[in-house]
Amino acid sequence: MNKLVLHLLTMLEASEKVSLYSSKFSSFDDFFNYNEQESYNACLNLLAAIGEEAKFLPDDLKQSFSHIDWVAVVSLRNHIAHKYRGIDPEIIWDIIENELPSLQSVVVKAVKYIANLSELKKFLDQNYYRNSRKHFE
Repeated sequence: MNKLVLHLLTMLEASEKVSLYSSKFSSFDDFFNYNEQESYNACLNLLAAIGEEAKFLPDDLKQSFSHIDWVAVVSLRNHIAHKYRGIDPEIIWDIIENELPSLQSVVVKAVKYIANLSELKKFLDQNYYRNSRKHFE
């Protein structure tokens, strides 16, 4: 499995987990305040992981999906990692609700275009990627 596919799958799995952890909330306040901000903090870390993986995507792939603001994806990671207290939680909620679904869709399309699906299926059998499997069945 080539490294590009691994970067994309890790982005996809992280985005799936963000969706999973945030889906039970209907409002920003519920999401942010639930269980001492447990879901919020988990989602922040996963968004940072998405940005970290995005740093390794080649320019031609980013250009193929230019409607995604790749600079913002990586910048969010940097902001989470280095300016934690300066993060606006409402912006994070907006990203989760309005930006993440588009990114998920792009990542799925990119994986399907790049990866050998039979080889990919073997890789998706790993427990870590269990939330991403549904996109390739």
